Amino acid sequence: MLRILCAGKLIFPKTLSLKESQGGACDTGQVFSRTCICEDGQGVFKKRWCYLNCRGKGGNEGRRLTSKVRTAWITAVPWELVVWQNEQLCLAWKAHHGPTSDGYEETKCFWKEHHTDEFELPELVDFCRKCHSMALFANYNGNTFSAIMRAIIDDAGFPAEQNVLARSLAGHIVAGVADEEELEAFLKLCRRLPGAEA
Repeated sequence: MLRILCAGKLIFPKTLSLKESQGGACDTGQVFSRTCICEDGQGVFKKRWCYLNCRGKGGNEGRRLTSKVRTAWITAVPWELVVWQNEQLCLAWKAHHGPTSDGYEETKCFWKEHHTDEFELPELVDFCRKCHSMALFANYNGNTFSAIMRAIIDDAGFPAEQNVLARSLAGHIVAGVADEEELEAFLKLCRRLPGAEA
């Protein structure tokens, strides 16, 4: 089973139904290595969880960018981890953590239906933006999905100098505040990822 550890300390107390990390494979074709999600003191993921799709199949159609970098980025992020991330943000800022009556169940079904799908990064950013716009939690919807997206960006293979920019742009897109220029800049960064078409 996958346990999320940081410096030997279990920070996500629930046990998830995946086989052992450190190279173990789960039933969905994912290979995990050194799974680690760290809190930065404000309940935001700072480090990353590592996952590699070992099947490499194509998947969803959506806004396409000329890239072959398609993978099941969020298979390692079960719904319970989304809820936990929001709870940590609310605790850090002393805000009420709880579901809304309108968007919670719809977003939960949407996440569970698609969380094993393969996405290109721009598609995944848009998926997280849609989840944020469903207003599933009482507080910090945008911050919740931005934190998840930033953790994925950290593991996407951007060079260090581009990683900070990619994280910032992805966060703006997820929050719904990015303009066309920021969207184009993010797409351009994604085209430079290893494995992307020239």
